[in-house]
Amino acid sequence: SSLDAALDLFSKCRPPGIYKEDYIQELYKRFGTEEQNPPPPPALPDWCFDEDEEASGDEDHDNSSLERAAKRKRRPYNDNAKFCNNLNIETVMARGAERIQELCEGMLDWDKGNFPGSQPVSMDRKNLEFLGQKPYRVSWKADGTRYIMLILKENEVYFLDRDNSVFVTDKIKFPRRKNPEEHIFDTVVDGELVIDKEGSQTHPRFLIYDIIKFEGQDVGHTDLDRRHLCIDKEIIKPRNDAAQAGRLDKSKEPFAIRKKDFYPCEKAIWVLEKLVPKIPHETDGLIFQPLQDPYTPGQCPFVLKWKPHELNSVDFLLNIATIKQVGCLPERVGCLYVQGYDQPFSKIKVTSELKHYDKRIIECTWENNQWKFLRVREDKSFPNALKTAQSVCASITHPVTKEILNDYINKYLFRTHGAPQFHSK
Repeated sequence: SSLDAALDLFSKCRPPGIYKEDYIQELYKRFGTEEQNPPPPPALPDWCFDEDEEASGDEDHDNSSLERAAKRKRRPYNDNAKFCNNLNIETVMARGAERIQELCEGMLDWDKGNFPGSQPVSMDRKNLEFLGQKPYRVSWKADGTRYIMLILKENEVYFLDRDNSVFVTDKIKFPRRKNPEEHIFDTVVDGELVIDKEGSQTHPRFLIYDIIKFEGQDVGHTDLDRRHLCIDKEIIKPRNDAAQAGRLDKSKEPFAIRKKDFYPCEKAIWVLEKLVPKIPHETDGLIFQPLQDPYTPGQCPFVLKWKPHELNSVDFLLNIATIKQVGCLPERVGCLYVQGYDQPFSKIKVTSELKHYDKRIIECTWENNQWKFLRVREDKSFPNALKTAQSVCASITHPVTKEILNDYINKYLFRTHGAPQFHSK
């Protein structure tokens, strides 16, 4: 029939075609004949998932594991996931990984089935005003690979990446402060693996910038300064003390463990102009973290990331399609997809380089009124969500320049008499 042919033609022009069963049913209800049965929907495309990467878990929580499992919808697990920079950290296979994922989700009170870490939003001229409404801390934005680290017990230190792939090592040790012969347990921290370049040498380092649980205690609900005190006192210092006493040989560990420092918000431009040039790894902006707010899994509208205008980017799923029009030669077009939207969000010119990255996640910046390919995101299997892409586009259209940021901080920054003073050296 003409309806079957139209459906088939649409699926060829825009694979995989209409994949929502209720849409197909409605089409045949309106335009089909009584004898026609609607065909079954095709398999879901790779980029289509019901849950959004930035679901913030605002719904009423229920501690029932059955209800949590019912809400959760897991993405397919990648048994071939590789740890950043080919470091020798073992990948946990799917069956063992689910146990670790569930442990982390329980500790973070997260029931979406995807990566539970907190996600910032792009700074724009509207949310910039948050800096005037409550106290903030600021740090440089490291351009590394994000991991949640779960210290379950000795010889069981796990890392979860943005795809929720799980890795494990027995080569990193965390002695307890009170009893250095014992090992930290049931602890969850958030951080980023960076590659520091010092001369011709490269040094992988994991920068811890937040802590959610310490030995089962819910430190994630305390303020940021207290959480950083906990990182220093309970994680970093006991390791340094053990190394000095000869109980810990850091040279045998796959990478170093450090704390990422935050500063009072009025030092933002100092961080950008004075500190960032001395940092030995790649950076791409600033992170503004509310001082008094608890750690928030999923997207947090109050955690802000500021990037220079030219570095604002979106992670898309690239789908290269061949468009055939009557009287024209076939044309290859790079369709750019985001989560939560079943049409191309935008398009990109297919270059000789880009044609190798079909069905991959690519990071793009906006330049000269078009998307420009920046790099392949090897650490991600899923694109940004629609809201994230829209947020980045808003910050591109109405950017918060360094001058605007500096002017706002000087005029309107929230200040309290009790705020700790910062003295640059």
